[in-house]
Amino acid sequence: MEKVIDSPFADGNAVLKRKLKKMSFRKEEFEVYDLFYKCEITGKEFSTSETGDIVLRQLYNQYREKNNILFPEQIKEFREKYGLSSLKMSSVLGFGPNIYKSYEKGDIPNKSNSTLLNIAKDPKQFYEIALNSKQLSDAELGKLKDITDKLKKEDFIFQIEKYLKINSDEISQYTGYVKRNFDKFANMVLFFINDGRTFTTRLNKYLFYSDFICYRNTGYSMSGYPYSAIERGPVPDDYKSLFFKLWETDIIRTKEVTIDGKSFEQFVPAKEFDKKLFNKTEILILNYVYDNLKYNKTKDIIEQSHFEKGWIENEEGKDDISYQKYAFDLNIFFTAKNII
Repeated sequence: MEKVIDSPFADGNAVLKRKLKKMSFRKEEFEVYDLFYKCEITGKEFSTSETGDIVLRQLYNQYREKNNILFPEQIKEFREKYGLSSLKMSSVLGFGPNIYKSYEKGDIPNKSNSTLLNIAKDPKQFYEIALNSKQLSDAELGKLKDITDKLKKEDFIFQIEKYLKINSDEISQYTGYVKRNFDKFANMVLFFINDGRTFTTRLNKYLFYSDFICYRNTGYSMSGYPYSAIERGPVPDDYKSLFFKLWETDIIRTKEVTIDGKSFEQFVPAKEFDKKLFNKTEILILNYVYDNLKYNKTKDIIEQSHFEKGWIENEEGKDDISYQKYAFDLNIFFTAKNII
């Protein structure tokens, strides 16, 4: 089922189409999926502001990834951790009053400013920058030193979770160009296990399709978690550690069930699904995935996932699956009429 809208050229439909094309940004070339509508009657092609935004998002995200340029959410996050306003941060970094604020809103820094932002992300180095800038009062410097000392201690736990692939500040094609959001991942799990019939293998496929359809339809993933290709289809990378953390933090519980004389462990919700974490499009996608797969046998869902190009080309090495490379090539029927 393809996305259709009313055609502006004739009394009929226009169907969403996709094709690979090369685009340049700051003298560098990237491959993106061009999204456009084609009138079924006249054959005329046109774009909308929505499709245009998704195309540009692909281009800018790849440029950031290639050049190690922080994403807006990363820039805003470390500034908030330091307890500084955007105006004060601009002064400390020597960017000028509105430059830093524009980066938090999505403008892409030049490479020299990007290098400084990457340095400033480290608490120890940022304190030295702030000290040398002479833009903070003694009281502000004292407060900042307390904060950066605390952040350095917290970094040890963060690095352990990063090693376990539960937490990370990585943003790349493998996270769907957003940072991992454990709360959203947890609530995606709660959404799908609420029916009392969903076991781990089926759950992993629900999560994969939700995230990859979200990327295809918006240019970003829903949870920010990578997926790898294993024998039984795509799964969240190191999903056992993720599910253990869900259990350890009392988000899910487990119970033993018997089916055809065999015992299985099943996840059950320990908390209510928090709808407020998701936007309207994400809720539509969650419902669409569930409604279209809930009556399928688990073995059939596994078989369907084995037709996905992202699984086929990565299964041998159990490699991570790129959202940018494979989300637009999903072999399944998902393109809801009200979702791009």
